[in-house]
Amino acid sequence: MQNLKFTKYLLIWFFSLSLSLFISTFLHECGHGFGSLIDGVRVSTGFNRVGDVGKFPSQPDFRSNHLISGKISSGGLLGPFTTWTLAIIFTSLLLKRGKLDFLTVLFGSMSVANSFLRIVPIFSFFVSAIAGYFTLEDEVGWGLSRTEGLNFPMSFSDFKNMALSNPHVFLSNPYVYFWPLVSLSICSICLFISYKKLHSISKNFLPHFLFKLVFALLPLASFPFTFSILNWLDNFIRINW
Repeated sequence: MQNLKFTKYLLIWFFSLSLSLFISTFLHECGHGFGSLIDGVRVSTGFNRVGDVGKFPSQPDFRSNHLISGKISSGGLLGPFTTWTLAIIFTSLLLKRGKLDFLTVLFGSMSVANSFLRIVPIFSFFVSAIAGYFTLEDEVGWGLSRTEGLNFPMSFSDFKNMALSNPHVFLSNPYVYFWPLVSLSICSICLFISYKKLHSISKNFLPHFLFKLVFALLPLASFPFTFSILNWLDNFIRINW
């Protein structure tokens, strides 16, 4: 009976997380689009990727006109800022809940989804950096202009070639690590608070360590499921800002 309750709760949590990831990723991309509009730069956004106006990710010239500014801009900032804001708001709302119900699961999944939405790519960036590879994430790009010997803005293709052929040029720049650490800190704090609250409220459904571990790691399992749908939709539905 206990395992049945846990399984049911797990399924509800999984689909709530997947829906939250879906909505939050779309809003993140809209943040990029609206910020680019403020900057006077025309882009297209979908459900997961930003590209040139009127183009789709399946096209080879999807980002042929895209420029890497190497510094903070509205277009670059409003994506992560939207995610940070959602994580903070829903963490705050979750803290006010006293029982396990629909709103608690909703607030919890939105908080956890938005926290992981920045933790996963930033953590991936740091792991890649340790291994000697450079991967570009939103926050990473804000310190690129201080890279010695390079001039920004830079075309996306030139930047990509440089990152592949000589990643140390970027990895030796200490400024590329500052904003990722800020983003990681904000979302990690929200995630810690959310999990602590959720575990407290859900103790009847999570009596054992194994149950708690599965519950905590489930967001990572929902990522491939959700992003496969997001990336598929990206090739059919675009917003031109």
